Amino acid sequence: MKAGLIPADEVAHLGRELGSAILTVITRLQRLAPSLDGHGVPVIESRLKEAEDEILGQLQVIDEQLKRWQAPD
Repeated sequence: MKAGLIPADEVAHLGRELGSAILTVITRLQRLAPSLDGHGVPVIESRLKEAEDEILGQLQVIDEQLKRWQAPD
């Protein structure tokens, strides 16, 4: 049963990374929104897609770490 446990320091590290990713999402969207004012739909869609790609990339890193921890040794 111990083999299925994740050390507390690794869980804390993951929590910090997840918190940072969430904060990044929120601040990125807050900063992005005003810069979109007055632009046409293609520009807005393009910038939102860039932000989405960046956010998904950050979350992918966290997902990969979770999968590594869950993988049997």
